[in-house]
Amino acid sequence: MDRTCTPAEAFPVGKYLSDELSEREWTVTEFAEIIGQPIQVVSEILSGTKEITPETSAAISQAFGTTPELWLNLQTAHRLHQRRAIESLS
Repeated sequence: MDRTCTPAEAFPVGKYLSDELSEREWTVTEFAEIIGQPIQVVSEILSGTKEITPETSAAISQAFGTTPELWLNLQTAHRLHQRRAIESLS
């Protein structure tokens, strides 16, 4: 019997970041300055068109007081969720 737990849905890392920015009342510009990234890069991450790198995850974790692994794991969970969805259509 397969006892793996598969989440019903996994969200893009940008969704979590967007929620966090909203809660902290930070603008995209402020966040970009805090993590030392261009606004365009942050906007692309938030929109889901760009994935975070290990370096960016380290900067995000420092800004939020979390770990880089948290952000990379959220991204990986979303990618795996997308892959499972595609495979289930085959």
